[in-house]
Amino acid sequence: MRTLIIIPAYNEELTIGSVVALARKYGDVLVVDDGSSDRTSEIAQNAGAIVVKHETNMGKGAALRTGFDYALANGYDAAVCLDADGQHNPGEIPKLLEPILKDEADMVIGSRFLDGAKKSIPLYRRLGLWILNTTTNASLDGNLKVTDSQSGFRAMKWVWISMGGA
Repeated sequence: MRTLIIIPAYNEELTIGSVVALARKYGDVLVVDDGSSDRTSEIAQNAGAIVVKHETNMGKGAALRTGFDYALANGYDAAVCLDADGQHNPGEIPKLLEPILKDEADMVIGSRFLDGAKKSIPLYRRLGLWILNTTTNASLDGNLKVTDSQSGFRAMKWVWISMGGA
């Protein structure tokens, strides 16, 4: 399965090199530099990423859309989204892709809240995330339990992307 790892980035020169280097083990890496004013693009490219640069900051959603468009245009079977700040472990990409490879899921969301990680998040953010997760779970009619609906660590099949799932 051809996999594109999409990393939206904005002024992440301190972390982007190591994130790209670790992610390259699991697929092609595309960094969408969303109008950074630092050396994010240069460092990402030197680390082995394909780089697409927005001239101005358009937001994470636009950066992801650019990445999905690239994946579709270049015939990838799956995409993994990974934040540029190093909060997600690229070594867990195979675990994220496993249900997709087994044809058990079209999309998988990595959770930051397993293993007691909630304690490091400020209370106001936990409250907001609880509301969003509760709303997401209510819309799923009890079929699934989502613990981190806002996670930037996601994997999806090309079919899901091509249907406008982004």
